[in-house]
Amino acid sequence: MTETVITHGHPRTDPLAADPLLTQEELILDVTEAVCRAMEQRGISKFELARLAGRTDRYVDDFLTGRRVTLRGLSDLALALGFKPKLVLEPMFGQTA
Repeated sequence: MTETVITHGHPRTDPLAADPLLTQEELILDVTEAVCRAMEQRGISKFELARLAGRTDRYVDDFLTGRRVTLRGLSDLALALGFKPKLVLEPMFGQTA
């Protein structure tokens, strides 16, 4: 049996060469930073956010540290802060939409 090895081009020019784990971590960071900015704008602590969102303090802490980021959680926290979450998919590597 032969082994097939798939290689990709340069990460900055070949979309298949993008690191999925790095992309996931960047997205989690973007989401948690956006929630933190919204909390700052509203002057709301994580304990108050938990109460407003009907979540536990532990859940909010886990979310803000990136351990428990879900779309449902984002929606609950954003709405509790008076924001509507919105997702934007951007083309990679100079591609057009």
